[in-house]
Amino acid sequence: MSMIKIFRFCRRSFCESKLSLSVLIIACLSCVASFKTFAEIAAEVIGDTVKVVVAPGSAEGAALRLVWDEKDFGEDVEAWANGVDFVESIPAEGGTYELSRSQLAIGKEATLRVLAVSKDTYSILNLVSLENDGAYLDTGIIDNDCTGVEFGASVQEGGSWHTAFFGSANSRWGAANGLTIWKDGQSWQKWIIVVDGSQIGTASGNGWAVRNDLVIRDGSVYMNGTAVGESYSSGVVGSSGANIFLGRAADTASVIRQDWYYLKLYGTDGLPVRDYVPAKRLSDDAVGFFDKVDNSFSPSSGDASFVAG
Repeated sequence: MSMIKIFRFCRRSFCESKLSLSVLIIACLSCVASFKTFAEIAAEVIGDTVKVVVAPGSAEGAALRLVWDEKDFGEDVEAWANGVDFVESIPAEGGTYELSRSQLAIGKEATLRVLAVSKDTYSILNLVSLENDGAYLDTGIIDNDCTGVEFGASVQEGGSWHTAFFGSANSRWGAANGLTIWKDGQSWQKWIIVVDGSQIGTASGNGWAVRNDLVIRDGSVYMNGTAVGESYSSGVVGSSGANIFLGRAADTASVIRQDWYYLKLYGTDGLPVRDYVPAKRLSDDAVGFFDKVDNSFSPSSGDASFVAG
């Protein structure tokens, strides 16, 4: 058993918790449907002790977390105001674990849950913020292999003229035959869209610091459902052979604040090869993107972290 570490979630500060042993609920955390869940967990309260019994092989590698609050907030660990990790990693053979509630600042009428938290479990976020040029994501997909892009993002006012915040090439007029989305520094509220080295158009969108949804697929470009500029006929979004980046274009850093809501990239077969949603890894609170295509998590590729929004 590891050292007891009490924590408070950022949802609110609830120091005068209540306790009611009759509403002790055993549950496992499952923020995304495809994540593994653990069912063979049982608990009982004996005097001052919360006793948890884990069956062999049912929750290997998971942490056991006791959470409490003024009412039941279900299986979402971050919805609870208070909690404590009292087992870091359950072995394959399972085990019996005990925690004395007198060690904790718990009142007499709180609702409790015991959650089995997998190390590969993630909490889905509303958005991920990029607050400096050290935070970006290398998708690992080259523009030659991408036939479509969909994303939702907001870009703050500021930065230098023609600051690229997405794409594979860093040439404004497409000398590298890549995909680039620029913030137009002259009009200050437009995105310049370059597909396979050719400028398709300039989209006004909804303005700064407001979400805009961009779709580049099947020869057309749409901003918030409205067609933008010219069509393209290359089939792929670029031919530079460079990876597509979120938050910058190639090795050109962006110096503008950005908020990202999702990003989807399509392959040459027309199927998604990346389907990113903002997420936080619960084992270490790292913020990044969960890819629903291969069930993987990606933190920032740069030397600065993403920020949960």
